[in-house]
Amino acid sequence: MDLPSTLQTTPKLPMQLGLPFDDLWSFVLFIACLSAAIGLVYLFCGQKFAERISTGTDDYADQLLPRQLATHEEYSKGFLVYFGTMVATVLVLSLIGPNNLVALGVPLPKDLSPGAVPIAVALILVGLMPTVPLLLDVEKWLRRYAHERAYIPSAARATAQRLAAADFDFTAYEGDVLHQPEMRGVEAADFTRPRRSLEHDWARLSCLVYEQKYRRTAGLMDRNRKEIDGKATWRLTERRRQRTPLMPTSRCGAPSATISTSCTSCSVVRCA
Repeated sequence: MDLPSTLQTTPKLPMQLGLPFDDLWSFVLFIACLSAAIGLVYLFCGQKFAERISTGTDDYADQLLPRQLATHEEYSKGFLVYFGTMVATVLVLSLIGPNNLVALGVPLPKDLSPGAVPIAVALILVGLMPTVPLLLDVEKWLRRYAHERAYIPSAARATAQRLAAADFDFTAYEGDVLHQPEMRGVEAADFTRPRRSLEHDWARLSCLVYEQKYRRTAGLMDRNRKEIDGKATWRLTERRRQRTPLMPTSRCGAPSATISTSCTSCSVVRCA
């Protein structure tokens, strides 16, 4: 008995994935293109993750680059979150396949091999993300989330707050240090002023400027002193070599002053 046309099941086409299992060459091509796509995404993520998100604000932390607001470990942790999400996006889109991507509205070249889908997806993603407003908003949200995982800039703000609330020891800046150009306008009585007063803040800032200049100058002088000592040692060695006469040696290597008619060191008569 024939079923009504409304109850007849229509055949469904199997979903064509981008990862080919039948052809070994296509599989190798897919892996090679996927590796190239990951490298392209890595370069893109490395450049974008190092950019600031908030611009045009009065917050001092927003004026610094993300790499300056986190340690190497924290920065790497946030970058892995950002980079891993982008790579996962490329991998998922590649596994969907070219036919399904075209059906979803992704512009792909006609007759594109399934093995070359990853590099095509990476090029489209990297090229369209900075220009399409929706993709740009998604990328900024993902980058902000990754920055938060790396404590950017919350860790820098917390450190700045602790430094601002910390007590300052002025004992090392009394005496002759007050006559330095960096300590202009600072008096010894300003060290005992109440906190948050103009005189106390100016004295603290002047001490920090003096300390930074002193450390930088001391480090430069140490390097110069090492270079001068090294050059002086080299010149002294060269002068000693020029003043010391070279003594001729025999075939056995013994100085000629110790050589007689019969050389005892090499048992050769007149070896000089």
